[in-house]
Amino acid sequence: MIKYKLRKGAKICLDTMIFIYFFEEDENYFDCVYEIFKMIEEGKLKACTSVVSFLEIMVGVYKSGEDESKYIKALQTLPNFEIIDLNQEISIISAKIRAKYKFKVPDSILLATSITSNCDVFLTNDEELKKFKGEVKVLTLSDLC
Repeated sequence: MIKYKLRKGAKICLDTMIFIYFFEEDENYFDCVYEIFKMIEEGKLKACTSVVSFLEIMVGVYKSGEDESKYIKALQTLPNFEIIDLNQEISIISAKIRAKYKFKVPDSILLATSITSNCDVFLTNDEELKKFKGEVKVLTLSDLC
């Protein structure tokens, strides 16, 4: 059950682990992420992620030898969701975030993506990223569920 109140129509940017918990049906987080994806599908939330998350997800798929088509289809057909390409604006904002907070490159790119996509929340499960103080609120799954 979602305990943190997200306003209807809020836009969230999803970290890679949110997808991994869903696809792998993680015993600790699946119920929470399932509810989030259901809210996205129903249009109660809008969501995005970076193409970098897509890359990270697909690396895991290729390492495991699983059929890529179900993952690609799920990511490309989820309503109210978009995968944002990396561009110069995101790169510049990401570089500033990385320089200031010393986050890993993928995390900096995801935070920059959430800013340029006008997201209300960046959803992660990395407590370290809550140090970010900027144009988007960083929440972890424990904050939300």
